[in-house]
Amino acid sequence: MKQTIDPDRTFHALRPAVLDELADEAYERRRDGDLALAMRAAPAGTGTRRTGTQRRRSVLLLAGATAAACAVGAGAVVATGGNGPDVGQGPATPADARKFLLVSAQAAEKAPAGTGSYWYVRTRQTSLMAGHHTVVENGRKVRRRLPYTVHLVTPGEVWVGGTIRKSSGVTTTTFPTAGDQARWRKAGSPYHGARPNKEQVWNGKDGRLEVGNRPMTLKQLAALPSDAPRLEAFLRKQYDSDRKDAANRYVGGFRGYVWGIAHSLLAGPLSPKTKGALYKVLAQQPGIRLKGRVTDALGRHGIAVVPPASTDGGARIGSQLIIAPATGALLEHATWEGEDRREATTYEAMGFVDRLGARLG
Repeated sequence: MKQTIDPDRTFHALRPAVLDELADEAYERRRDGDLALAMRAAPAGTGTRRTGTQRRRSVLLLAGATAAACAVGAGAVVATGGNGPDVGQGPATPADARKFLLVSAQAAEKAPAGTGSYWYVRTRQTSLMAGHHTVVENGRKVRRRLPYTVHLVTPGEVWVGGTIRKSSGVTTTTFPTAGDQARWRKAGSPYHGARPNKEQVWNGKDGRLEVGNRPMTLKQLAALPSDAPRLEAFLRKQYDSDRKDAANRYVGGFRGYVWGIAHSLLAGPLSPKTKGALYKVLAQQPGIRLKGRVTDALGRHGIAVVPPASTDGGARIGSQLIIAPATGALLEHATWEGEDRREATTYEAMGFVDRLGARLG
């Protein structure tokens, strides 16, 4: 079974650049100026709009997750993104993604560490459906072009500690325009989400998370290296192991592996220093670009970074991370395939809680 993580799986021969040595004290004095420069260089995000979901498997997964619950990751203590105004590729001339990611590293390192028995995450999963899709007619599956665009929005929560609990709420249907809703009603108001459409809760005994194919406890994740060179060495070791795993082999280059693992790790129970180190590792990956200012599904403003797009069966596929520049918190992760499929996970709240079932504000 091949493990596909991200569109970057096609980058077989690429290797990241050597990590730069960062002088933290000197860099801290330049942080505000660097952020201002990065923001001035960032375009407003006016590239071609691309929508759709992408068939993928995250590197960091909650063990035994259902499709809906897999949309739940976790980031800093509380994140305060989904259908932004533009999910396409940025302009032809890239801005300075490396500098922005290093600024994000400095911000993430300042977040409070937090303590608790369970790591909690609340998300909002948004799937866009448009164009050609498989529908059931008279008991048969057929391909039809939808005359409308519809968004399926599903809330989710996860608690991970000694045990695990995952829940998914009722999926709601929204529309980008009144015209789309009118055409949907004319088509008979079909429901395009998973069934049964009701709140579901799943409880499990194994509270470990997987980094690649490696299950890890919260304590082990909290002990991951807090500096970029050692964290990169850990990721390379796991990357090499996953490439040799006959049962669930990863096929692709290290850049795609790091990008594919980044959103889940940034949304996981890592220490602030480790999240900062991960941003530094990301900053060294070739081809990652600063797309510019965007808005997530909750209306929060952030900066999007994107890897090079690729193709799969002729469809252009890609992904992006939306990061809060002031805090380094991950707001949203989105993927798209062609013009008709897009999926986004928006992180509403995340952090440690003292007991199973407790929630953050």
